[in-house]
Amino acid sequence: MKTDLKLKTMCFALFLAINFTSCTKDPMDKMLDSYENLLSNWESRTSGKALQMGQMMDLQQDIMKMNLDPNALRNIMTMDQSKISENQKKRAVELRRRFQKLFLP
Repeated sequence: MKTDLKLKTMCFALFLAINFTSCTKDPMDKMLDSYENLLSNWESRTSGKALQMGQMMDLQQDIMKMNLDPNALRNIMTMDQSKISENQKKRAVELRRRFQKLFLP
């Protein structure tokens, strides 16, 4: 019975360790997630209409509050293939398109 309990405890510990390490996102994914959340918020606020001047200033402040990782930001701006995955590149292009749509719906 003690062996069975030890085996279950070890399996559970292994399960937790795998989950914690596999859920860790790299800075690029974290930045893209933050950017996507920001865009979703602003898309719902504008309801498909172009931003007004005051809203543009508010959006700029929201972007500055995001506290983006400078290395991740540089990699996404240059689309450095050695630093970002193909999936991250596709996400960035789509998010850029959505951002532009806020200004010109």
